Amino acid sequence: MNVPASAQDRDKRYRIRYDQTKLQDFVDCPRRFQLRHLLEQDWPAPAAEPLVDAERAADLGRRFHLLMERYWRGLPIRQVDPALEPWWQAFQRSALDLPGTVRRPEFNVAAMIEGQRMTATFDLLAFEPGGDAVIVDWKTTRRTPRYVLDRRLQTIIYPLILVESASRCLGYPVAPEQVTLIYWFAGEPEPGATEIFRYSAARQADDRRFLGAVLRRLFSMDVDAWPLTTNERICRWCQYRSLCGRGVEAAALGEENAEVWPDLDELRGIMAEAAASDDFVL
Repeated sequence: MNVPASAQDRDKRYRIRYDQTKLQDFVDCPRRFQLRHLLEQDWPAPAAEPLVDAERAADLGRRFHLLMERYWRGLPIRQVDPALEPWWQAFQRSALDLPGTVRRPEFNVAAMIEGQRMTATFDLLAFEPGGDAVIVDWKTTRRTPRYVLDRRLQTIIYPLILVESASRCLGYPVAPEQVTLIYWFAGEPEPGATEIFRYSAARQADDRRFLGAVLRRLFSMDVDAWPLTTNERICRWCQYRSLCGRGVEAAALGEENAEVWPDLDELRGIMAEAAASDDFVL
């Protein structure tokens, strides 16, 4: 039997700085969000196995991001770690279409969206003052299908937060049509491949409504244990699966099934329904 959420739990929701990772957790599974970000539960299981390989992949990803940050800051790169060399060579061969001359690696932005402070850190922001702006996100994994990327909260939040914060963080307003998000993939099957998402005013309005519905649903949760996702395939990649009785075996490193991710159009409908209902359970 569910019992009302504690006042401490409700208060903590308002103190959190929300970003695409936290909201993706909530959209994937409200219980995961609660365990990770409200209860700060230690994770009892790895997200992928073998664990040593998963940790190495994560470490290589962090180091590649540091290499890219150093490059775009104009700092000398005298030697590249051999483990990163294939990715570095793929980057050297790629031709990113970036506007202007301004380059801002690891660029932090924040904006109030639907009354809630949202934050983001772009791997790279390139822009022409007064003109177009491009967000680049480095991915050190295999290339993700475009339709899967389009479902992810990162694709929704990054362009939106830039448009909403541009006057303050860039010094001039940016129209949605001036913003592009580029995912750059270091991994197979095509190292250096990209997926490009061009923004629009229509998409901005749609994304704002969607995020508003997500946030309203998050703040309306008033039970002690938040509901589990109904899509149990997601649980194979969740570090809390054993706490929820959803198995103990992790997905294999590199295993990916695009169908485990929720359909974005379906999610928009779910959130619209949630916003209009007092007893809807995500």
